Amino acid sequence: MNYQSALQQYIKATNTHDFNQAKKYIHKDAIYWFSDKTCTSLLENSAVF
Repeated sequence: MNYQSALQQYIKATNTHDFNQAKKYIHKDAIYWFSDKTCTSLLENSAVF
């Protein structure tokens, strides 16, 4: 899978608003920065998602 395909699949999964779909494409050590919060684990990301 190339990066363009992976990105498109991640976007499609994110747009389902179902974290179980999106987490397939998120590394366990990924960090997400939001305007009011930083999430450093899949558990924290799922709560914000």
